[in-house]
Amino acid sequence: FLCFLANVLQTEFQNPSSSVAAIFDALETFFTVAFALELAVNLGANFLWRFASDPWNWFDAVVVSVSLVSLVVGSLPGVNALRLV
Repeated sequence: FLCFLANVLQTEFQNPSSSVAAIFDALETFFTVAFALELAVNLGANFLWRFASDPWNWFDAVVVSVSLVSLVVGSLPGVNALRLV
């Protein structure tokens, strides 16, 4: 819920100041790393077959992958809208 709230607040600030932008960048990095670690723990705990048989795990993997790609590549068109979903 906090990640969603942070993304909503970020979209509401049209031209954030540098300090607000830095806070949102730090929050984005924190949540991406936290969810990636959660996904890795889930994969390790459930092993590959049990992990792959649950559709929610696939959804989590897609969301985390999009977040990781957006951190590495930078500004991709449509990623912010996709991350709000």
